[in-house]
Amino acid sequence: MDSDDNDEFMDSPDIGLTDGSPASATLQSLNSLPFNRREMDQWNKEFSKTVEYSPKKINLFDSPPSLTLQDSNDIVSIQRMKEYFTTKNARKRQLIESVDKNTEMSGEHIKKQLCCIDLGYLQSVELKTEIEKLREEFAVLSSKTQMLNKENNALKTRLSKYEAIDVIDRQRNQDARNRSKKKDAALEKQRQMLQQVENCLDERPGAVATLRKQFDYKENVTKSATLKKPPTSSSNRPARYPPSVTTISTSSSSSNEAPVSSNTRNHGQHGTPHRSRK
Repeated sequence: MDSDDNDEFMDSPDIGLTDGSPASATLQSLNSLPFNRREMDQWNKEFSKTVEYSPKKINLFDSPPSLTLQDSNDIVSIQRMKEYFTTKNARKRQLIESVDKNTEMSGEHIKKQLCCIDLGYLQSVELKTEIEKLREEFAVLSSKTQMLNKENNALKTRLSKYEAIDVIDRQRNQDARNRSKKKDAALEKQRQMLQQVENCLDERPGAVATLRKQFDYKENVTKSATLKKPPTSSSNRPARYPPSVTTISTSSSSSNEAPVSSNTRNHGQHGTPHRSRK
């Protein structure tokens, strides 16, 4: 392999350094994933036990040219072969150093990437399991919620009925109280009126006696006029009474003290004066 082949090998993307490349940036960004250190260490232990690292041998150089000497003093051929192997050896050390460095860096990044992928998968499985449990719990809670809603609606219906009955009962009680109040007010009014009448009778006995005397006088006049009336003929002519008697009887019948005049008449017949009762 000449120097041009060596330059092409160094420029190959498979052997180039990963510092600053997009792939390196992607691998380095995996360090910020939400996994704790204990889980990553556990994964590295399992990875080391499971995966065996056996690097493959790669021929970096072609077979060396054949050594042909003209004679034992062919110094030129020996010097050319020496330079060739010296150059190849230096190139080999450079490539091995670069490969080891890239292998170490890339291997760590790849391991981190695989670790994050595995841990992410395990986390997704756990999340799926948790989601299934939450769905089951949600289904149970949903059924309970529906049952409680039905019970709540039934209770609301019963409450509305009870409220309507309570309103009707309160209205009836209020009406009964109003009727009782009106009745009590009417009775109180009658009692007050009777009390006033009784007070008037108790306070003015002279005026009542005078009024009774007047009614007794009118009654006596009417009776005397009836007794002194001459007999009438058999004709159908109605009897005539004196104007004064007719006027007195009419006024006595239209008086507002009808009960008093009746009592006065009865007492007048017996001839004893009536005294008001206290």
